[in-house]
Amino acid sequence: MNKQIIYKYLSGQATEEEQTLLLEWASKSEKNEKYLIGQMNLWVSQHIPEGRADVKGYEKLKVKIMERQKVRRKKPRTNLIWGMAASIIFFIFLNIWQYKYYQPNNDSEKQLAEVITYKNYIPVNEIYTVKGTKAKIILPDSSLVWLNSDSKISYPDSFGVNTREIKFTGEAYFDVAANPDRPMLIKDNMGHEFKVLGTKFNIKSYENDSHMELTLYSGKVQVFGVKPNKTSLIAEIKNSKILTLGVGNSISKSGLTNPTQNSEWKDGQLVFNETQMSEVIRMLERWHGVSIKVADPDILDYKFTARFESESIVQILDFVKMTTFIDYTVQGNKVVLKKR
Repeated sequence: MNKQIIYKYLSGQATEEEQTLLLEWASKSEKNEKYLIGQMNLWVSQHIPEGRADVKGYEKLKVKIMERQKVRRKKPRTNLIWGMAASIIFFIFLNIWQYKYYQPNNDSEKQLAEVITYKNYIPVNEIYTVKGTKAKIILPDSSLVWLNSDSKISYPDSFGVNTREIKFTGEAYFDVAANPDRPMLIKDNMGHEFKVLGTKFNIKSYENDSHMELTLYSGKVQVFGVKPNKTSLIAEIKNSKILTLGVGNSISKSGLTNPTQNSEWKDGQLVFNETQMSEVIRMLERWHGVSIKVADPDILDYKFTARFESESIVQILDFVKMTTFIDYTVQGNKVVLKKR
């Protein structure tokens, strides 16, 4: 399904034909339905206003969403799906709005907040960025997270009294709010747990990567290995260090060469510095949402250096062609690399 149709639908700009097409697609499988819900979560997280919302603003938002739901219920053929989608959007807005902006200051407002909490049965604690997209997230403790493409983060609607627990896979930049009495615990897909109090760092831990890389810009991070009934300290790093954990928890550490190393992606820059071509390919696939195949295995051993900002995948491939022995062909979103 074209993501543009989903975004047009969420912003109220989709035509009736596009709405029907989207809902028919979503009803075909559970996988399609989950994908649509994930895109709803992502869209809402990116469109919540930065400023503080007041009760009047909330009421307007609530009325707008409910009016949209009533309109959709007039279509009997897709009534059930429309109702589900409208409810999902409604409760996503309620939950994000409640935890980030709403602070009741009288009895009636407090009662309203309690009603919202009681109806909080649609989870909003998982956000996934499909390939080619990124997101900025505000956690319940006001910590900030920039989520790179093809990444997923899961967190509760409100953190516990003693810890702030998060599950994560992919790549993200964390700016963690300081709280010495309540550390943040981040668990990745490789069986690691990162303990932080208040710091800035970048984690790269994709499911198909052979190693995990943590770049620390300030503060301190402890890394634990997590196994059934056992947690052990693997490493600890402090300011301006890069930690790499490989197979069998092999450890290597190095210093930063510049203050933004490994986090340039957050500001829209794609940077390669003597990067193995196999890694370049993975990054291009995630960044531009394409599939890249290699016709000649020798290409994977080549190391590539370049910096890109707003270039398209074709412009990047043209640069690769001009500066290396690599040629390419493109058909749709599929790319084949071969030696010249």
